[in-house]
Amino acid sequence: MTIFQLECFCALADSLNFTQTANAMFITQPALSRAISSLEQELQLTLLQRTTHSVTLTPAGKIFSSECHKMLKEFQRGSERARSAQAGQIGSVRIGFQRDNFETYIVDFVNLFRRSHTDITLELLPLSVNELNNALQEKIADAVISSGPPANESIRSLMIANLPECVALPLDHPLAGNDILDMRDLKNEKFIAMARSISCSGFESIIQKSLAAGFEAQIVAQVDLLPTLMTMVACGQGISILHRDMLPRSNGRIAFVPLRSVSYFRRWLMWDINNDNPCLQPLIALGHKWQDDLEYPVE
Repeated sequence: MTIFQLECFCALADSLNFTQTANAMFITQPALSRAISSLEQELQLTLLQRTTHSVTLTPAGKIFSSECHKMLKEFQRGSERARSAQAGQIGSVRIGFQRDNFETYIVDFVNLFRRSHTDITLELLPLSVNELNNALQEKIADAVISSGPPANESIRSLMIANLPECVALPLDHPLAGNDILDMRDLKNEKFIAMARSISCSGFESIIQKSLAAGFEAQIVAQVDLLPTLMTMVACGQGISILHRDMLPRSNGRIAFVPLRSVSYFRRWLMWDINNDNPCLQPLIALGHKWQDDLEYPVE
């Protein structure tokens, strides 16, 4: 049984005229007759009652006609969905992100993708830093949002967060009232940092900034969770460097003072060019647009 046979039968069942049906199908009348006869033989059913003057559907033909129309509609729907899947218009895509943090730019990025691509199921994977670093290579995720750098040459990236960094201080700190601070103003301060094992880039950023300012930061505590870091800063245990969007999370208990030589908190959408998931392409396209529209453009 072929799709062509089913199409021939449905067309004939609608018109009950061999000549009209053959013309509509762009085939000869004998070819139409052979297609119908072959279908009846395969089904071992008599679908049509033929006379020299008329064609009518048998009881079996009426039932099969109804079911055949449904089958062709489902076939057409399935074909269209398969083409959409191949084009990356429907399907699913998995995005890994760092657990333990709440980043508003991730929320905005993901929700925009969901609204723009309603037929693509987006699966979010909260991962540890180590899991995030290996997620693409181990094919756990199709894409990750990470601080980088890329793990190998097949990884590509687009910047989706480029936020100004600030000095986070207790409210009663002598420097908390300043409009702006230079890294050199922090020479004698005690720093609290995310543990190197959790955020190597964040830890190294504090070290590198201090060295560039002529001193080595005195890191008195390393913590595993951002809420812990913010609590320790608010309680006067030290200062830290956080990005500006962390301000609402402090509930007014931490002072955020911009750095004079503005540096940025950066995150990248990363993927492996060997990933053949078609639904990854719309995500990458959104990443390009997102990078172009950053409030603080890429230098």
